[in-house]
Amino acid sequence: MSGLVLCYSARFWFVHHCSDIEVLNTYRGAAFFDNVVAWLEFGPWFVWLATAYVLRIPRAPLGD
Repeated sequence: MSGLVLCYSARFWFVHHCSDIEVLNTYRGAAFFDNVVAWLEFGPWFVWLATAYVLRIPRAPLGD
């Protein structure tokens, strides 16, 4: 997860280089990062976290 923090610097690249260019005919600059790249960056993490929660193995209580 900490390795994905480096992707955050891409937001500044989008702000500087794509502020006046439409990407995917919808987003400009930082909006593309906020609405697309951020989901690609953190989406798998949230899916893994939700899957781990749903499939967690019940554990025997301690002390028995």
